[in-house]
Amino acid sequence: MMFTKTDVLNRQLIIPGGDAIIERSYPVGRKNYFRIFRHEDLNLTIKFDPQQPRPEKVCIYFENVAFNKSRTYAYRIKGKEWTFTSKVPLRFHGVTRFKVKYLLRHKWYWDRRPFSYVIVDPEELKDLRIYTFIPNVIGHVGDWMQEVRRIKDLGYNMIHILPITPMGESESPYAAYDLIGLDQHFIKPNDSRSGKEQLESFVDCAVKLKMRLCFDLVFNNIGVDSRICRLRPDWLTEDPDEEDGIRRGAWHDGRQWHKWRDLAFLNYDLPCSHTRDELWQYMKEYALYWTGLAAKTKGMIRLDNLHSSHESFMRWVLGEIRKAYPHIIIFGELFDTEDVVEEKALQYGLNFLLGTSWEHKFVPQLRDYIKYTHSKKRKLNYLFPINSHDSYSPTEEFGSVMATQSRLIVSSLLGPGPSGITQGVEFGIEKKLKFIGRQAKVIIKGQHDFTDLIRNLNKLIADNAVFQIPGNLEFVDHNHHAILAAYRFDKEKNIRFLIAVNLDIHNAHKITVTIPLQQLAMGLESMQCLLGEGHWELSGSEIHLSLPANQFCILGCS
Repeated sequence: MMFTKTDVLNRQLIIPGGDAIIERSYPVGRKNYFRIFRHEDLNLTIKFDPQQPRPEKVCIYFENVAFNKSRTYAYRIKGKEWTFTSKVPLRFHGVTRFKVKYLLRHKWYWDRRPFSYVIVDPEELKDLRIYTFIPNVIGHVGDWMQEVRRIKDLGYNMIHILPITPMGESESPYAAYDLIGLDQHFIKPNDSRSGKEQLESFVDCAVKLKMRLCFDLVFNNIGVDSRICRLRPDWLTEDPDEEDGIRRGAWHDGRQWHKWRDLAFLNYDLPCSHTRDELWQYMKEYALYWTGLAAKTKGMIRLDNLHSSHESFMRWVLGEIRKAYPHIIIFGELFDTEDVVEEKALQYGLNFLLGTSWEHKFVPQLRDYIKYTHSKKRKLNYLFPINSHDSYSPTEEFGSVMATQSRLIVSSLLGPGPSGITQGVEFGIEKKLKFIGRQAKVIIKGQHDFTDLIRNLNKLIADNAVFQIPGNLEFVDHNHHAILAAYRFDKEKNIRFLIAVNLDIHNAHKITVTIPLQQLAMGLESMQCLLGEGHWELSGSEIHLSLPANQFCILGCS
């Protein structure tokens, strides 16, 4: 018997069982994507309508889309009566989507709800304490090895190192002359090995010390005086308003655009497919070279200015990166509207975004921002450093060198996960270190030594997983104008820590916090001050805190 197209469509629409699923334990749709770690099981429960026949089989259809090709597989789950449950191991890193398919009356049907999306993060993401390293103030690559030992002693386990490729005339690490190799300024003198060999030796040193490395990848721009500009001007974006016809890289301050005069903008939409393929392949080789070095240390790559990057190229090159190095952590500098950030984080399968805590100078604004970053626990992960190489020093940002101390507490213990500092913060530097311009090795001098505090904070973080879990924070400071105070909970929702910090750089303040005894991990008698110079007194179920300017108190259960 022959059917018309209309007949076939109508026949599909009246298939029984199409709405048989009445409850799912997981969110559906792209906007409701979530995350799990590799080797964690995906807990699934699917309930079917008991008014319909019980399904004979239920399968979950998975499709991983992180490798520039789909990897599909199915997983059968078992049920009791009309409820089917299972713990499903996910096989691949990156973005995976899944949907239920079930057998009913000898026919297979798809769940009519949309696909569900999950980002599978590397396990290496669970415990990170990140130090941003500015290489041009430290000397040559031989000096870096001693610096790695010092950074490890501070309690950090990852070093984000700014670009070290050969630099152009502007001497900015982000305006490369070439994309492979080591700038001459960083090569150890009187060493017969090549720059690449010295760099590999530095990476081997990091591996031996169990220190992970993060390298910057700059895809949007190249130095305007670079080899690419001389040898492949056909790879560049044209601008008829520029004297040399080359479009410059730019940034927006919220009001207007500013051009980086030393940066030529690459064109990933070249009309000639052969020329376009050459550019894409060249930038892929660049990405794989630096990612390979990071992967050797179980490290990370940072995607510079991701918000300005070419979407199709980025999806493709990240697929190639994950294909070669599936365990690499991918950190994106991505600033845009909330909806765009969430969508791009899913498109690219990003493991981390940058949290800009230093932009929130006042306590009410900072409190709201911390709440926001914690609220995104099933979508976005945030690195929460005290500052960045692009920002000013904490002394400049917050008006006092001692503000560094209070802000260290915020970024380390109140943020949604990994924290970090930029080189020099540990010494309370007055002005930010310059990352542009070759210079002799700098002896970093500051106004205060915060190294002991940083060691203690990093040990506290390393010993207590609650500080790496987003969403387990509750503010209890009654919206105080100068004090931030919050509980951090364990997985059983028990209070493990009370962190209170006074961000006023001039004045002392007091606050009273009520302790819900039923939520304490242990009894009140086990509460003690783990760090800080603030004064605290216990009265019944209340804690009275007195915090001098820039001081803090960290109470925990022993």
